[in-house]
Amino acid sequence: LTTFNSRTDPDVTWRGVSRAASPCLEWMLREKLFDTLVAYGLPDRPPGLRTLITQTIEAIIRGLPTSVLAAVNIHRALRQYVHVCIRQGDLDSEDRKLPFLKLLSALCHQILNPTLAFVFFEIKPKDDILQRIKRRERNRRQR
Repeated sequence: LTTFNSRTDPDVTWRGVSRAASPCLEWMLREKLFDTLVAYGLPDRPPGLRTLITQTIEAIIRGLPTSVLAAVNIHRALRQYVHVCIRQGDLDSEDRKLPFLKLLSALCHQILNPTLAFVFFEIKPKDDILQRIKRRERNRRQR
C-alpha cells in the first residue's frame, strides 16, 4: 500500500494530506505511534490497559484524514491489534466489547479502498464456510 519517509520526501503531498499542514501527523508516522500503542495494549498488563489503548486508538483514528490509514506503519499495527483482540475474546468480554466495537466502527468509516478492507477483514480460504461453499459447487457441477 503506502509507505512514508519524511527524509526522502520532504515536500510531498501524501495521498491528499499535506505533511506541512499537519506536523502532528508527520510525528505520528515518523515515531510509529500506532506500533507503540499496540505493543502496550496487546498483553493487557496491567489488566484494563488494552481497553484504554483501544479507546485511545479509536479516538486518534476518528481524527485522522481517511487516506492516512493506508500507511504501512499504521495499517499493519492496527491489523495485528484487531486480530489479536478478536482471538483474545474482546468481543466476549463485557468491559472490552463496547470500546472494541467503537474501534471497529472507526476503522470501517476510514476504509474507503477495497484493498485496504481486505487487509483488515481478511477471509482465509481455509475457513470452514468457504470450504463448504466450494464443496457444494463441486457437487453441483458433478451432477
